[in-house]
Amino acid sequence: MKKISIKLTQKRKILITFFTPIILMMIYFIAIGVHPFGNNTIMTVDLGQQYIDFFGLFHDTLLHHPSSFFYSFSKDIGGDMLGVWSYYLLSPLNLIFLFFSKENLDVAVLIITLLKYGLMSSSFYYFGSKTTKVSKKILIPVSISYSLSGFFIANQFNLMWLDAGYLLPLIALGIFKIFQKGKINLYVFTLAAILIINYYMGYMICIFAVLYFIYLSTINYHTFKELLNKTVKFFIGSLISGLLAAMILLPTFFQLTQSKGSYTIKQIHWKFEYSPLKMITKFNIGAYNFDAISSGYPNIFIPSLILAVAILYFFIKKIPLRCRFSALLITLFMIFSMCFEPLDLLWHGFQFPVWYPYRFSYIFIFWLLILGLNSFEYIKEIKINQLIIPSILFITITYASLFYRTKISYLNYIIISLTAIFFIISITLLGGIINQYPILKKITPFLIIFEVIVNAYVSLSRIGFISHSEYARYVKSSEHTLNKIKNKDHDFYRIGKSFERTNNDAMLLDFNGTDQFNSMLEPKTSNLYAQLGQPQSEGDVIYGNGNVFTDSFLGIKYFLNSNSHNKNVFKPIGTRSDIQNYGNFFNDHEISIKENPYVLTNGFLVSDKVLKTDLALINPIMNYNSIYNSFSSNKNYQDLFLPFYSYTEKLINLKEKRTNSFDTYTKINRLKPAKIIISLTPKTNDPYYVSLNGDLSDNKVKYSVNGKVIEQDQTIQNTIVQSIFQNQKNKVVNYELDINANKINLYDLSFYFMDTTKFLIQNNHLQNSQLKIINHTSNKIIGNIDVKQKKENTLFYSIPYAKGWNAFVDGKKVRINKAFKNFIAIKLSTGKHSIKIEYIPLFLA
Repeated sequence: MKKISIKLTQKRKILITFFTPIILMMIYFIAIGVHPFGNNTIMTVDLGQQYIDFFGLFHDTLLHHPSSFFYSFSKDIGGDMLGVWSYYLLSPLNLIFLFFSKENLDVAVLIITLLKYGLMSSSFYYFGSKTTKVSKKILIPVSISYSLSGFFIANQFNLMWLDAGYLLPLIALGIFKIFQKGKINLYVFTLAAILIINYYMGYMICIFAVLYFIYLSTINYHTFKELLNKTVKFFIGSLISGLLAAMILLPTFFQLTQSKGSYTIKQIHWKFEYSPLKMITKFNIGAYNFDAISSGYPNIFIPSLILAVAILYFFIKKIPLRCRFSALLITLFMIFSMCFEPLDLLWHGFQFPVWYPYRFSYIFIFWLLILGLNSFEYIKEIKINQLIIPSILFITITYASLFYRTKISYLNYIIISLTAIFFIISITLLGGIINQYPILKKITPFLIIFEVIVNAYVSLSRIGFISHSEYARYVKSSEHTLNKIKNKDHDFYRIGKSFERTNNDAMLLDFNGTDQFNSMLEPKTSNLYAQLGQPQSEGDVIYGNGNVFTDSFLGIKYFLNSNSHNKNVFKPIGTRSDIQNYGNFFNDHEISIKENPYVLTNGFLVSDKVLKTDLALINPIMNYNSIYNSFSSNKNYQDLFLPFYSYTEKLINLKEKRTNSFDTYTKINRLKPAKIIISLTPKTNDPYYVSLNGDLSDNKVKYSVNGKVIEQDQTIQNTIVQSIFQNQKNKVVNYELDINANKINLYDLSFYFMDTTKFLIQNNHLQNSQLKIINHTSNKIIGNIDVKQKKENTLFYSIPYAKGWNAFVDGKKVRINKAFKNFIAIKLSTGKHSIKIEYIPLFLA
């Protein structure tokens, strides 16, 4: 009966550590009005702009089309998805999303976040109860402070990282059991779990696993033979974990080499990234704000009393010297890892993080708490005079914070003073505990929890969140509009838009799209968008500057325009004046749909010149003409997009300096508006375009035609092509650039028109030689085609080429070629053929 009672008590304490952080954070979320208790959400930064869309994809993949697990046309114009799943979506808690509508995914995010807070706390408690003899009255608040520590509060919106928070203590416990009982089961399965759920966090934990094994080796060392036995078991356990996760890790590794892994740093600088003194300012309460998200220092806040006790670990003589020495080396290694570039890169897989710096700092927090628990076991061994050591640290933190107050944005007198008060109280309490005052022992747990709550509330109050009503309105309106298309048209097609909520709308709303914001984006896709004159960067691509020709061969059958005046909800990304000849498919008060009569299906016959033609990186107009000519077997080269030179330029409050490579425009009077007005009188009703490049990001320039705004996404790194007007024959058109910066450089500003007659002739020909698609899924297209002439016997797919695509002609596997070094193409013989292309990630085939 006594054993049963002990077990019940243990379970009760685990439940306390599970529910306490959930309740504490829920109180805060209710207080700030998080939906369903108000109109706020906990979505901010990437959670609101990226991850929520992936969760929509998760929802639809599991419920409607599981083939999207491997490949999806909602990822830009098509891309491998296994890397996205293995980084963002394999947490078992994500199954909760299946029980919520798209409009209420933010509520599911809230529930999952709270559950992960609880799991982190209870997991740490379970670890501490099995590895230390510290009082449960201390272990409970320490466990809660782990889940609400600086890293997890600062990164609660990086939901996919929080699984590492509750698996790390179990992995460490698994290593502990190798020494205590010689068993590897727990270590094997928990390490395999994190490698499957999130390989990135798993990689960091693997580094720590080696360090923790070394630490436990010094504690448990008896004989070399015994140590060798434990080392072999640790190695075998690690190997088995890797093998269990190999089905995910191997294809993911290949995809990393095609995307994120291609940005691996080639040269390491042996330098400190900043003064280490700045790091300790992160021990302040609320040392967090929006600036600290994008750059800054590691999030390492833990309650000051635990920090003090952790420091004292190195001075407790009853702890063997070899243990303290190994702990010191590991601590120094971690500290230097957070400020010394080579070690920082090691933890991040030799890539500098884009935002969210020092993503392994939760491991340092875990390590400090381990040291703190070990110190609490020997609290009676600590001498009152030893408190001078943490006191010096606290004084140094306060001094450094005051010194950097004007240079680090999250610091102010209130934050510094509040932190100093907790420092003083913590040292006072420790002194009382050492002098055996029982009442102070009872106060200690409440101080730990109170300090971590204050930090959480202050930290989160310093950033903004997305409103539920705006998110839900966008989803509801967009789904209503998209259903008009989906209910009528079941063919393969893509949908373009002149607006967005995020670049990942297609994933959230389940359609074949054109845009993407994703750290797993392939560099070749970014390059392709640059070649086609679209806004792009390392991690995102936006089809905001398309034209009739690119719409046609990319299979964009429908185009959505916003009728809403609320640009916060329906964020404009481009203006398309060249789609006036598209048919009106649907219209309501918020969104209208145009249907493209010139669209080509995903597969049509062209000349084999597409296999020999390269696209230029900085000249989209030239690329349009190259693609147009490569499609045709005609030997005579013709320009589809023709230059238009007949225009005049007028400068208002600007002076111009011309060089061979660019034009510089400088404001004469910085306090007055400045404009470039270019007047054109077109000779035809064709669609007209402007090609431009330069200092165009960050709203430095605004565009308009005859006073009507031309919307433009600001992700501009290469030449873009704007659609500016159509059907304006013999009319004067003023194209205006409002200059908001004091000086800008324009590398290219030139005008073109598309010869509609040429386009229609070729388009009609291509529409008569299209693949007849009879079946399609997210990773497979099956169709029939009749090849009538040898001159145009190459089947072109507007699908990015990637290893993993397989092609079968009349049941036989054939070689896939590259068109323009970017797209899939298959050479065929004359006659009728059945064609199948299918994508299976490498190592899964």
